[in-house]
Amino acid sequence: MGSLQLRVVLLCSVVAFLDGFDMQSVGPAAKEIATDLNVLTVHFGWLSSAFQIGFLTGSMVFGPLGDRLGRKWPLVGTTALFAVCSLAMAVTSSFDLLLLFRLFAGIGLGGATPIYVSLASDQAPPDKRARVVTLMSVAVPLGGMAAGLVSSVLIPMFGWRAVFFLGGIVPLAATAVIAVALPKEDVKRPPAAGQRMGTTTTVQQLFVAEERVKTTWLWLTSLMVWSALVVNAFWSPTLMQQAGWSVATAGQMTGVYNLGGVLGTIAIGAAPARLRSDQVLMIALAVGGILIALVGLSLGSKPLMTGVVFLSGFCTSAAGYALLAFSATVYSAFMRATGVGWALGFGRIGAVLAPPAAGFLVAGAFPVEQMYLFFGVPFVLASVFVSLLWREMERRPSHTRTTTGANPENVAP
Repeated sequence: MGSLQLRVVLLCSVVAFLDGFDMQSVGPAAKEIATDLNVLTVHFGWLSSAFQIGFLTGSMVFGPLGDRLGRKWPLVGTTALFAVCSLAMAVTSSFDLLLLFRLFAGIGLGGATPIYVSLASDQAPPDKRARVVTLMSVAVPLGGMAAGLVSSVLIPMFGWRAVFFLGGIVPLAATAVIAVALPKEDVKRPPAAGQRMGTTTTVQQLFVAEERVKTTWLWLTSLMVWSALVVNAFWSPTLMQQAGWSVATAGQMTGVYNLGGVLGTIAIGAAPARLRSDQVLMIALAVGGILIALVGLSLGSKPLMTGVVFLSGFCTSAAGYALLAFSATVYSAFMRATGVGWALGFGRIGAVLAPPAAGFLVAGAFPVEQMYLFFGVPFVLASVFVSLLWREMERRPSHTRTTTGANPENVAP
């Protein structure tokens, strides 16, 4: 990779870091926001759902736009959107407005994700595409880890609003840098092998004969993974506080979980080439689901809880971000942002429904140990779906991939 490609991947990593920070900034602050705005904690399931509705809308709308118009300006616009919404959340005194701003923040973050994944994938050498995108995705759990650690410091000292001030100012500065530093793109690519002449990139392309089954298994995998990741990230701090731990400890555990995700994502990205990406992903999901279930049994001891939370993050969080890279290898360049965006959007449908359901269990004093058991099951199911997806990719080789999961065409702008 040359200096231009490295610069683009670095800028994508910055957006990914800010993405991770924003996504996990609400959980540690939920109890303080509820007290300040005089709302019940159970209602925060709807706050998460508003974000997820925005996320699925943004990913499904801006993913195709990234294929049609190029990646740069949609990325600039979506980054600016979630920055402004974070600042607006910091000054609101109404829970209804908080819901509205979280909805639009979700649109910004959901729109940015398939674009920066596809942009980094476009720049990577064909035989190392999945590895480059996976290692870039380390920035997402790193941002989540920063959110947990920053929250544990800022909230006791300055209150919950300080977290969102910081979460808005930094992305605004990053937006200006991205607008200047990202190169101009040539979006008039020649038709790829298998692209239907006379058509533009649309969702229908994901369901042509050679793509239909792969799209189905990818969407189901995304549904399981992102539902479980969102529910665990959003409700885990509250569950730990219900188990008797302080706000600071709950925030620290969020940081520990994401530290595990950072190291796990690096480990997956640096896995030996002889290991297939689907095999690594299946193992991480299955083992991670078991570890999430064990978190509930470790809450009586902080050292034990810390170790289990770290290992669960190492597997589940890492697998979630590795799935982004894996998704980018399923489709060809002309439909990559569309494919990644719609897979992410479908995954967010479950993420919209799951937090309120979990919120009713939390409000009903459902045992914390059993809550974590439920949180682990979707990861195991996702492992099965990845196996079925890879089997279909092996059964029906196409223009979208090589045996290493990379696209052989040169798609760098």
